[in-house]
Amino acid sequence: MTTFTIQNPVDLTATHPDSTGQHIFITEKLAAKALLCSPVHFRKQVANGTFPQPVRFSKRKRFWIQKELEAFVSNAIAARGI
Repeated sequence: MTTFTIQNPVDLTATHPDSTGQHIFITEKLAAKALLCSPVHFRKQVANGTFPQPVRFSKRKRFWIQKELEAFVSNAIAARGI
């Protein structure tokens, strides 16, 4: 299985019963950079449901869960058979 790690995630966590006990949230700009696309393209892919949906903390504050983005990339790679 291919490992994908986002560098320098936002220092914001929430309790969740997973192996680490926490989620790591990242900003839209960092998520777009991690997926090697522009923020505009990233927003369009989120809007059409291609990329994972954000967690909203307010109308303007949106963050993505790092593990969901990593799983998205891993699934895309696996679907290609690499």
